[in-house]
Amino acid sequence: MKINPLLVSSIQSAMPKPMADTPISVESHLLHDLGIDSLSMMNLTLALETNFGVSLTTHIEALAKCQTVAALSTLIDNVTT
Repeated sequence: MKINPLLVSSIQSAMPKPMADTPISVESHLLHDLGIDSLSMMNLTLALETNFGVSLTTHIEALAKCQTVAALSTLIDNVTT
């Protein structure tokens, strides 16, 4: 699975500065590998909405369940198609 560059950009913008150079793969765990905690997830949600031109307010439960980049990618694919 190839990761959409807009998704990578969104994730990078939400990652804490000490994690900024961490490579992002589909298997990456948002919290454990990339440092995306609850506050960062709010920033990530805003970045996703801006970068993909979508509203995620009706998908908050699904978004909260996303633990990996693959799961987040699948959600974004479902929302944008």
